[in-house]
Amino acid sequence: MGNREVEFVGNGLHQDMMRHLSIVTNDQNVYFAFNVLWPELLFVTTALNDLLDYRPIPL
Repeated sequence: MGNREVEFVGNGLHQDMMRHLSIVTNDQNVYFAFNVLWPELLFVTTALNDLLDYRPIPL
């Protein structure tokens, strides 16, 4: 669970703009990322699609 990536990206707000808009917020956004194994992702997607075909249809 420790292999996630965190990246801080500026959102274009600076002190003067926040003062003008009368808001208090961060000047950076946080983006979270994680690595995905494509074969596993494709298998899970296919399995879930097949599972939906077998569900009972509500009356």
